[in-house]
Amino acid sequence: SYYAKSVSFTPVVAQQVGLALCCLGLTFGYGVGFGSVSYAMPGELLSPSDKTIGISIAQCVRMIGTTVIIKVYPMLVNTLGYPVVFSCHALTIMIASVFVLVFLPETRNKSLSEIQEYFK
Repeated sequence: SYYAKSVSFTPVVAQQVGLALCCLGLTFGYGVGFGSVSYAMPGELLSPSDKTIGISIAQCVRMIGTTVIIKVYPMLVNTLGYPVVFSCHALTIMIASVFVLVFLPETRNKSLSEIQEYFK
């Protein structure tokens, strides 16, 4: 059984602290990285008449995706193991980074009409 005071339990402090720090790093990285994209990009790329529906669709897709990941994650870890799951996550982030760098325009110091002209 799992009980901290049992004789057979020996905590591995370095691994536990490392896991906690990695979880915090992942949360921070998501918040300052791709986590904010679904909030920021529709507001910059859509015209005022399309913003409401565009942001609503972006948030619906984000929430559906999050729900699917939460439901599927335990099965993936049991089936594939942590190294494969985290490798897939890292690969997804790298592909998304390349997509953003190649296909999305720089919007700093540009007007809405200049940004919309880019996508025409």
